[in-house]
Amino acid sequence: MSAEDWSAAARVILERHGLRAGGLELFGTGSAVVLGTERLVVKIDVPRWARNMASEVAWLEHVEGRSSVAAPRPVATGELEGWPYFVMTRVHGRPVAEVWPRLTHAARAHLARGLGAFRAELFALEPPSWAKPWRLFAREARRASRERRSLGAEQRPELARLVEECESFLAECGIGDDGFVGKAAAHGTLHTELLGDHVLVDVDADRPSVAAVIDFADARVGPADYETAAVVEFVLRGERGLLREHLVASGEAASSFDAGRERRLLAAALCHRFALLPRLVAAAPDPPRTIDELATTLFGLAPRADR
Repeated sequence: MSAEDWSAAARVILERHGLRAGGLELFGTGSAVVLGTERLVVKIDVPRWARNMASEVAWLEHVEGRSSVAAPRPVATGELEGWPYFVMTRVHGRPVAEVWPRLTHAARAHLARGLGAFRAELFALEPPSWAKPWRLFAREARRASRERRSLGAEQRPELARLVEECESFLAECGIGDDGFVGKAAAHGTLHTELLGDHVLVDVDADRPSVAAVIDFADARVGPADYETAAVVEFVLRGERGLLREHLVASGEAASSFDAGRERRLLAAALCHRFALLPRLVAAAPDPPRTIDELATTLFGLAPRADR
């Protein structure tokens, strides 16, 4: 469908619910189509993802008004010719991926702390009774991560050894076919995809701050380490010192930051449902030769004496 067709569909949806449809803008297309006005956003998805959309609406309703960081508020839901949709309030800010290259290290550290504080607020929410049990999701994610992990590495011989090391590394971390990092850790609410396009920044403030977080389609209840991979890879981009600031702001004690902590975080990253080893390597500030070097260079938590 063309942009004009999607705009026409969005107008029908908004008018159906008695909402103003003026000034529609197409934000982007993918598995979902997103359009917006100054105050509202319409998200339309293919029928096969109707359950994901219902989950996102439920999570947005669950977190509404319970964080210092804004999130969209669901306004209306329905189907248009079999395509599920929902209308939500529009939150404002610039994607962190867009502003990051122009920020100083101090400004980036401020954002890292702000995002850590948001994680702590989210994690502390009482889990909803309808949330999928972690153990069921963990098994699915473990299988998916194994299948996806080496995608894109076929043409890069320098990654072959790292790919081969992954399973033995995870076994050393106590993760088997049915196991998962963090299974004995405290569980809380996770966004799971705090990406560069999902974290919106207020750049008009004296110091850039986290203004809003969007796209809760993959939110769930689980261990905090599962949240960290996306933050390091897509927001902090492996920059030295930022993860320490971020994790302390999220409630971790700096005294726990050692090489073992780095290994546990890498294990969580390798078990993420959307894990890609080549992408993790690309986010590391220094090219790693081994999996342990990847843990050290990507997460950079341990004091220099431990390295």
